[in-house]
Amino acid sequence: MGAFNAGFHEFENQSHSNTWTKTLNYFLKTKRLPIAFTGYTKDEICRDSEIIKSIASSKDNLQIEFITEKEINAEASEKPRMDPEDGVYYLNKYISCFYCK
Repeated sequence: MGAFNAGFHEFENQSHSNTWTKTLNYFLKTKRLPIAFTGYTKDEICRDSEIIKSIASSKDNLQIEFITEKEINAEASEKPRMDPEDGVYYLNKYISCFYCK
């Protein structure tokens, strides 16, 4: 399963529009399903990884294992993008992948 430039963290304090929590809870019910997600920046992938860990830790008897966490994605776009506020970024620059044990 993959979520590209997912931005789980962008909705964490917006319960009315946060569809990711419901989706992630569903994914976390399936054991041994590798779930990969990417982010534009190191900060985004770190924040998204922490959301996964937080949701998983709130569940009884649920253990997750990261296959890769907060790494540079070898398949990331090489085309730079420009954001007036944050500078240059790349699509899918960072990746994390986990599964439920």
